[in-house]
Amino acid sequence: MIKNIIFDWSGVLDDNIKTQYCASMAVLKAYGTKSISMQEYREEFNLPYMSFYKKYNSKITKKRQDEIFKASFPKCPKSRLYPGMKTLLKKCQKADKKVILVTSDHKVYLYKLLQDYGIKNYFDEIMYSVHEKRIILNKIIKKYRLNKRNTLYVGDTVHEVEVCKSLKLLSAGVTWGVCTDKKMSQAKPNYVVRNIKDLNRIIF
Repeated sequence: MIKNIIFDWSGVLDDNIKTQYCASMAVLKAYGTKSISMQEYREEFNLPYMSFYKKYNSKITKKRQDEIFKASFPKCPKSRLYPGMKTLLKKCQKADKKVILVTSDHKVYLYKLLQDYGIKNYFDEIMYSVHEKRIILNKIIKKYRLNKRNTLYVGDTVHEVEVCKSLKLLSAGVTWGVCTDKKMSQAKPNYVVRNIKDLNRIIF
C-alpha cells in the first residue's frame, strides 16, 4: 500500500504544458535561438532543466533563464489544475497519507496557483525552486524516514524516473505533461499513468 506520495508540480498537478512551452520558447528567442515545435519540446525536454536549454544554446545561463521564464508567464496561456487532482488530494489527506510537493517553480507564482486552486493545505511540505531533485528527494527520505517500498514519486520526465530508480523509490510517470506517452513508456517507471483513474488505482 502506498503511504507517502511525492508530487512534481508542473505537468503533473498543474496542467501547464502550453504555458511551459510558451515560456521556454521565450527563453530561446531572447538568446536569438530558433523556436522548436511542441512535439520536439516534449521529446527533448528533461531535467535538470538547464541541460535542455544548453542543448540549444550553450550561452544560456540559469539566472537569465529564470528571469525570462518567470517574466513570460503572464503573456502565456493560463494553466489549470489537472482534472480530478483536488479530489485525489482530499482522499490522500483523509486516508492520512503523507503528501509532499517538490518543484522547480518559484515560490510567488507557485503559491498563487496553490491558493487559486484551493489545494495548499493538502501538502505536508512544499519545496520550491528545486533544480536537482536527486539531492532533495534523498533529503526528504531521510528527514521523514520514509519506507521506499511504500513511497511513490509522481513526475512527468525521464530524469525523474531515473532518479527514482537510483534511489529505489517507486515511480509513476504521467503522460499528460512534458513527456510523450512513448518516451515515458520507454523510461520504464513502475507505473505509466495516462489519466487520473490510473493514479487513483495506484495510490488506493
